[in-house]
Amino acid sequence: MTTLAKSIFVAVFALFLFSSMASAYTISAPTQTITVPTLSTKIIDIAISGSEPETINANILDQNPWVSLDQNQISVTPGKISKVSLYVSPFVDTSVGLYKITIIFESATTGVLKKADVYVLVEKGGVVSIEKILVIGNLQPLGSAKVDVYLKNYMKTTIQNIDVVANVMSPSENIGVLHQVVPRLDPGEEGKAEAVILFDKFAQAGTYTVDATVKYMNTTITEKQPFAVEQVAVIKKSLESTPLLFGLRKTIKMTNVGNKAGDYSVTEYFSSADTVFFYGDEPATKSGSTYTWNFKNIVPGETRFLQYSVDYTPVFLLIIVIIIAAWVYFTRIKTVRIRKYILQKKEIEEGEEFTVAVEIKNSTRHTTNTEINDFVPSVFTVKDADGPKALKKKSSIGMELTWHVKDLNPREERVLTYKITPIFGIHGTVRLPRASAIFESNGKKIERKSIAHSIGLPEKRAEDWQNAFKLKKKKKDKKPGSIF
Repeated sequence: MTTLAKSIFVAVFALFLFSSMASAYTISAPTQTITVPTLSTKIIDIAISGSEPETINANILDQNPWVSLDQNQISVTPGKISKVSLYVSPFVDTSVGLYKITIIFESATTGVLKKADVYVLVEKGGVVSIEKILVIGNLQPLGSAKVDVYLKNYMKTTIQNIDVVANVMSPSENIGVLHQVVPRLDPGEEGKAEAVILFDKFAQAGTYTVDATVKYMNTTITEKQPFAVEQVAVIKKSLESTPLLFGLRKTIKMTNVGNKAGDYSVTEYFSSADTVFFYGDEPATKSGSTYTWNFKNIVPGETRFLQYSVDYTPVFLLIIVIIIAAWVYFTRIKTVRIRKYILQKKEIEEGEEFTVAVEIKNSTRHTTNTEINDFVPSVFTVKDADGPKALKKKSSIGMELTWHVKDLNPREERVLTYKITPIFGIHGTVRLPRASAIFESNGKKIERKSIAHSIGLPEKRAEDWQNAFKLKKKKKDKKPGSIF
């Protein structure tokens, strides 16, 4: 070596030594030799720490195709240990022997270079490998996850009855187990064990782990795969509908079964008519016929309710009232009305005479011809009174009376009378038959009847009348000077 070359070498070496001494980060790699069978994978962690925050670039020197790093840039934070993982996966035709794998580290801030040497002994061997563990699905409370454990036979023989067990662990407990036997795997063949894991309501958020174990021919292989369950509010909504007489009541229940407090909105669509007859919890916003309710900060386990109804009952009640009023108006007011009553209030005695009045009034807008019919039971005799005389028709049960009232003008009233005399005395009252009026309206014959009316006095009232009559008679017969 020439003097110039020696001088350059000494200068470079001194610069490298000075840079190493001035470095703010350190590298810690395994010092022991690591054995890796062919067709298998080993993960070797190299720790990096430093007193200053910086970014370290890492690269493999003379890289083999079966060696790789999981990352090429590492962030160093003071007080924390970072790591870079070296993946060693010798191929089936990789030569056996001891390999030195050199990794060069360079600070992106100071340019300080460092290296780490990892010694790997590659041996011939074959395994049934866990190729990967895949977790997919709805990773949240009340969700589910499909766990797939993928296997591959790297041996030269067929392997039978491969036992696969995978425990799914939350941050605090075991939440499920996959246990399956793969019947056989031929050389180079791939297989899979799978299961579905269900998450409970309020499932804990955080990092979960699938811890898989594969057993065959007195050999055990383990592998872990982390996955995350998100922190989220999961609102379960249920609806209950209750029919009303002329409408519908709705109760919407919202329960947070998640692991985080959250907000929830309910939007309902109504017709224009429904909005008029809407009753219940007032919405936060109204946009035409679209109503929206907002529920804030529903904590896990809390239930909120929304209740409203669309009730057309007032409309139907109004319609019923209008129909009844129209019926009363046209059948009871705007019609020919008839009333039957007895002019005398006295007890029914043999030979006593009573005057019966039948009153008719035209409440329509037109002049009518009206036929008035009445009936007198055979316990009474009938005599004409002043005014129009009735046509009489006698039968074994009584007397039928008929009047033909012509040209009864609007709002005109007429009274028809006749007299009856009981053929024997009766205590109490006797209900007389109702009188009827038959007239024509709009080409149709209509009949209206009077309210039933009674003749005589109730028994108690008759006694009062008798006592009053006796007292009056005593006063009339009393002698002068006597108190009796």
